[in-house]
This record gives sequence, structure tokens and C-alpha cells, in this order.
Amino acid sequence: MPSAKDKCPSPIRNKRTDPQRRMEQSDIKKQQKLTAGLRQEQMQKQAYSFSPCGKAVVRMLSLNAAQLTDYLKREAERNPCVELTFPQAGSEDLLELLVPAKTDFREELYLQLPGDIDDRILKIARLLIRNLNEFGYLPADPLKRCSYEDKPAVTAALRIVQSLEPAGVGARSLRENYWIQANRGKRPSEEIRALLKSAAAFRLYTHGSFREVCAKLGWDERQLGNVTETLGRFAIHPVEPESDPSAYIRPDAEVIQTEDGYGVRLFEHALPHVSLSAAYMDSLQQGGGRFVNEGMYYANRLLYCLEHRNATLLAVLQLAVDRQRAYLDGKARVRLPMSEAARELGLNRSTVSRAVSGKYVLFDERVFPVSELFTSAGKDGLSREEACELIQDILHRQTSGKPVSDRALAELLEQRCGVSLSRRTVNKYRAMLRLSAAERSGV
Repeated sequence: MPSAKDKCPSPIRNKRTDPQRRMEQSDIKKQQKLTAGLRQEQMQKQAYSFSPCGKAVVRMLSLNAAQLTDYLKREAERNPCVELTFPQAGSEDLLELLVPAKTDFREELYLQLPGDIDDRILKIARLLIRNLNEFGYLPADPLKRCSYEDKPAVTAALRIVQSLEPAGVGARSLRENYWIQANRGKRPSEEIRALLKSAAAFRLYTHGSFREVCAKLGWDERQLGNVTETLGRFAIHPVEPESDPSAYIRPDAEVIQTEDGYGVRLFEHALPHVSLSAAYMDSLQQGGGRFVNEGMYYANRLLYCLEHRNATLLAVLQLAVDRQRAYLDGKARVRLPMSEAARELGLNRSTVSRAVSGKYVLFDERVFPVSELFTSAGKDGLSREEACELIQDILHRQTSGKPVSDRALAELLEQRCGVSLSRRTVNKYRAMLRLSAAERSGV
């Protein structure tokens, strides 16, 4: 009979007498060592992503009439399914409607400033915008030049300026410019964050020492290529200076008189008419091919995006014209910040900023920038012009002949008009009135 030792073999004895099993375990250990650096992880995150149509609408909304015409020409050259028809000026000479483009990006940044912030922070933000150079950079670091007590206010003002459009404005260096652009929208990759957080690594990268960058950050060639591709899409200068100072612009829209007041329509000579090619439409009805189907798809998408761009632009302009009806009649402007217009239209403030930036309107044989219809300067819901008119009206009604102090004038404004202004604000507006009177008299 077999013994108990033969019936129940020891696991140690079995392991020693099974060479194939030992070999399999050795192979498993070697495989684990080789794949120690590879991991598979699953994670869920929520992020905003633009569709191709959304990106195209945003891109076209930021272009004025001349830039959009060039963009449509390039699309028509690339896609034969798109046809452009340029309107004829007729008896009206189009050159008479062209005016020299005298724009300053700082004025558009002033309009983007939110109106619900502290007055001191707003004043510092305006000062920072005024000190921007022609490329949109701050030539000196304001945090190094301010006192310790002013650092929180300067930091808050700098953060507000760097949140304005275009992305990167208010940066103090190229690295900070890239950092602002990388954090606008989607969260940047870990490689981009590692490069931009390390001043030494970014200095090596800008000098072309790519091997040292890879050795310092532990990258391979694929990661370096991805970072280079991403940084290539960023703008080196947040603001591109005008190469031709004698450039001319043409209006994007025109304000017309209606029975109810004023209306807005696109300027008929501003953009070409975009349509689908009749020949390719016939080919599509007969079945067409892959080239025709793809061309018609992208042509229809272009028409859709252009229609949404024009609708958004007209909605913003119509709101501004309705609010500034008194200004168009020759009176003072009403306070209308871009943030308030965005809330009323249900849009983002950056969308309104793109619709206003670089656009011009034609009204009563005068071409002026759309930004002229928006103003964030003022107090207590009044624009600066309205407050100056109220102060001037009170001063003209004074028959005593005695000068009115700033404090007394502030009290009269609150009693008669229900406007609460500080003494310093009243003094500033009175100085502006005296300056304008001196300019009119030629002093």
C-alpha cells in the first residue's frame, strides 16, 4: 500500500521537482520587471470643448470686414464648392467710405474691465493698461516697484488685466505670456506645465538646448515634439503692432433710421456674397464623388458659421444702438459696460469683446469704432458724460454768484438727481469740464 507521504506530497518537494513551473514563474518575474514603468489608468474629468463650427464662429467673429474678406478668399481658393460674388459700388464711390484706421488696443482693454470691482483696483488696472508696450507686454514688473501695503491691490489688478482679450496681454515675460495662453480654455498638459513652471528649463528651451531640457525634465523625443507643436500655436506677441500706419478700414455695419428709432444692418459693400457652386450642386444631385461630397459639406459649414457670426455681431450692435439712442441724437452716452451687454444677450464677455474689437459702423456719413458705443467709466449707473452734464446743469442754475464747493455740489446731485458721487469724483469731473471749456476757447 502507498504510504501517506506518497499520497500527500509536500508542496516544497513538488516545487523542486517541477522545473517547468519554476521556469514559468521566472518568466513572469522577468516580465513584471520589464513592464514596471508602464501603467494603465482610467480617470473621468469634465472639460469644455469647442466643436469645429464653434471654433470657426469665434475665429470669424474676431475678424473685421477686411480680414474676413481675405479669410473667405482663402476658403474659396481651397474649396471650389464655395463661390464669392463681390458687390459693385455703383454710383457711390467706395473709396470715400474708407477712413484711416487709428485704433489703440488699450482703449478696447479699458472697455473690457469689469465695473463691479473696487475703485482702487480699477484705477491700478487702468494704470497697468496704460503702461503696456506696443506688443501688449508690461515692460517692468509692478509687484517689484510697489510697496508692501499695495501688493494685494496690485496683484488683483494684474490678475484682472491678464484675464482680458487677447490672451497673454499684461504678461511680464514670454514665459508668462505662454502660461496665460496655455491656461485659457482647456487645462494644459503636464509637459507644458512642467516647462513653463521651471524658469531654468524654459531658458534652455528658448536657447535651443533641447537635450538639456529632456535631461532636466525626463522627457523623450515624443514629449518634446508635442510641447513644441503646442507652443507653436501660441502668439509670441499678445498684440501685433500695425506694420502699415497708413492702413485703411471700412465699416462692418451701418446704423439706419427706422420708425421705432435706429436699426443696424451689415454694410453691403463690406463682405462678398457667399454661395454654393451651381455646377457642384448639379454634380451632387447626380451622385457626385468623395471630393464633391466633402467639398459641399465644408461649404455648408462655412455658410452656417458665417450666418451665426453675422447674427451675433448684429445682436451686439443692435443692443448698443438701442441703449445709446440719445448719444446718436447728439447727447451724452449712457453707461454700457461689455459685461452688462453680455449678461443681457446671454453671451460670454469675451464673445462681446471679439464682436466689438476692430469693428466700425457707418452712421450719418460718419465712420466710428463700435467701441465708442460702450463705456465703463462712470459712477452710480451713470456714464462720465451724463455725470458731467448734470454737474454743468446745476452750475448753470446757480444764481447766487458764489462758487459752489465740491462737497456742496455732491449733496445737490444727491438731493436733486438721486446720484451719489464722492467729493473727489465731483472734483475730477469739474476739472474735465474746465479743460474742455479751455480747449473750446483756444486757451
